[in-house]
Amino acid sequence: MTMADSFWKDVKCVHCSNPVEKPVQLPVCLHILCLECENKIATAYKICCPKCRSENARPEILQLISGVEHVSGEIMFCDNSQQHGIAKWFCFNCGQNLCGSCRLSHLKDHTIHLLTQPQALRNRIWEQRDDVQDAAAAAREEVHPQNTTVDTLRCPVCSHTSCQHVEKLQQLLSYQATVSDCEQEGHVDKELKYFCKQCWIPVCGDCSLKGKHKLHECDDISTCGQEFITKSLTTLKDKLQMLIDASRQNVDRTENDEKRLSQHVNDTDRELNARKCKILEETEQAFDKAIKDAELQGQNILMDYREKQNLFKRFQDFLLKIEEAFAKFTIDGQQPTTTQYVAAFLLQQLASELIPQIQVEYQKLERPQERQLVLPEVDADSVTPPPPLARVGTEWKQMKLAFSFKFDGDYFVKSIILTDNETCLLSTKSLTGRSQYDSIVQYHYNSQKNRAESKVYDTEP
Repeated sequence: MTMADSFWKDVKCVHCSNPVEKPVQLPVCLHILCLECENKIATAYKICCPKCRSENARPEILQLISGVEHVSGEIMFCDNSQQHGIAKWFCFNCGQNLCGSCRLSHLKDHTIHLLTQPQALRNRIWEQRDDVQDAAAAAREEVHPQNTTVDTLRCPVCSHTSCQHVEKLQQLLSYQATVSDCEQEGHVDKELKYFCKQCWIPVCGDCSLKGKHKLHECDDISTCGQEFITKSLTTLKDKLQMLIDASRQNVDRTENDEKRLSQHVNDTDRELNARKCKILEETEQAFDKAIKDAELQGQNILMDYREKQNLFKRFQDFLLKIEEAFAKFTIDGQQPTTTQYVAAFLLQQLASELIPQIQVEYQKLERPQERQLVLPEVDADSVTPPPPLARVGTEWKQMKLAFSFKFDGDYFVKSIILTDNETCLLSTKSLTGRSQYDSIVQYHYNSQKNRAESKVYDTEP
């Protein structure tokens, strides 16, 4: 027996629990199945792991993905519908090709791979702006839905419409005070009249005298139930209200930021078009591509921001639904019945589990960073370059706009590099002088003078 055979002898299939035969490893959770078990539980595109319930693409589909760059000129379309447009992403969990719109609405915990489409797609890249605009419209519609119901409500923690948090919310909203008898075996028609102070649950007389609560301190539920339920529900309502207030502030803040970012993108687009004739008279077609690139960047910034804004909105909708559930129960100023005590206790128990879970995930949220496009003013002044800057033209990795055109008859511009919100670099080559050499033009926005300042660094090739 080889070392490999000895190893596989000790590995058990997570489905049948027997030693694996012809092992298959799932790509996401890395659990191991027998080939026969994998064929039994797999669907057309994916496998749901029987141990951890994670979704995995079928291994044979992943083998196809490894050769996607060598597809002979064929463009892949979205698996949901060819009318959705060209596929740009692949989900390893679902085994599906996705367009930009479907990518936005896809589950966030799935592993997504950016597809490299063939040359036929790259030749049409500038004709695909409608896909980006449609995706932005879909994201905007998701942030401001017309009607929100429990069936369509997406959990802000799991991003699913069906999970433990949504199920608990549905129980809170639909719960009715109909059960007041003990559910223990043999305790038929035994009303829950007592309250176990050690376990904090309603019990019947048999449970308190000869059941597992017989050694616990029990009291009449009408005596101690109101005090406990009142304090517990008050604490939960205060915690819920605090989260609702915070979520409203974040939703309002992100909506205002989104409007400002949208205006900034529109202003940037107008300014780029206004400068086109002045800066790029000889290269109008090249600069048109630069404008489209800036527009696509702006749409990507907005889509990213709206996705985070939508998460804040989902938290708010979820918390408001919990508040709606609390509104159904009140015991102030009246003598509740035993049935109402039991119902209020079960409400408290469900809410005690749900609200802390939501609170933990809500505290992890970060306000999205505000990003902007930078437009440099053209103004050159030759100085001696510092050594680190001399290498920027060839080694900088965060290039945003890349094209070629003549500038002032003396420079051939190769690229514009945006380093942050206030600084950018122009990589150029001189066309005059004693010899051709590289130059880097650095632009920095001076907020005190409200104008852009520039320096030209001449570097030897």
